[in-house]
Amino acid sequence: MAASSDEISALLASTDRYNPKELDRLVTFFRKTAQDNTYNLDVNLAILKLYQFYPEKYDAETTKAVLLKSLSSLPDSHFLLCLYLLSEEKLADAGIASLRELHRLLESCLFSEFWAYLGQHGSVLQTKVLIGAEHVPAEIAGFQERVREYIAHIVPITYQTIPVAILAPMLGGLDAAKLAAFAEAHGWKITGDTVFVKNQEDQIKSKNIVENISFKSLGRLMVSSYKN
Repeated sequence: MAASSDEISALLASTDRYNPKELDRLVTFFRKTAQDNTYNLDVNLAILKLYQFYPEKYDAETTKAVLLKSLSSLPDSHFLLCLYLLSEEKLADAGIASLRELHRLLESCLFSEFWAYLGQHGSVLQTKVLIGAEHVPAEIAGFQERVREYIAHIVPITYQTIPVAILAPMLGGLDAAKLAAFAEAHGWKITGDTVFVKNQEDQIKSKNIVENISFKSLGRLMVSSYKN
C-alpha cells in the first residue's frame, strides 16, 4: 500500500530521503501518482537522486517512467531537472533518448511531428517501475491529455485564428467531434474550417492613460523654464 501524501512529505523533509531503504516507498508512491494522474516533483527528484547516490540501485525502467511523467508537466522545466540527475551513460539509453526527442519536439513546438514520433515509438508509454525485485506496470494516466493542454497553452500565443486542417494534427489527429469538444472547453470557436482561438474584442482594448502632475511640481517646472 502506498504511503499517504503527508507521510511522503514528512519523509522528504527528513534526512531519510537519502536513505536507499526508502526507495521502494518512494517508487510505490510515484506509481500511485502515475495511476491517479496526480503529480509530485519532489518525489520524482528524490528517486533519481537516490539512483545518483547509489548507482547499484539504478533502474532504467523506473527512470523512464519518471521522465515520461515529468514530460507531462510542460511548460514547467521539470523534465530537464530530472535529466540533469542522469549521467552521460544513462542518457545513452535508447528509451531515454526517445523521451529526450519527444521533449525536443514539444519544446520546439513541432506538435504534429511529436505525435508522429510518438506513434512510431509508442513503447515509451508502456512504463513500469521496480518495486522490491519485481517490475510492475505504472502507466502514466492522462499523459496525452496533459500534452494537449500544453499545446492549448501555446497555440493562442502564436495564433488568433488557425485552420482546422492545421490544428487537428497539432492535437494528435482529433476527429471533428473531439476537436469541437476540445475547442469549446478552451473557449475557442470553430467557424467553418477556421478555429478562432482569441476573441478580437479581448485583444483590442482602449486604455486610458492618466498622468498625475501636482500643482507644486508644475510650479517648479514653470520657474525653471522662466529662469532659462
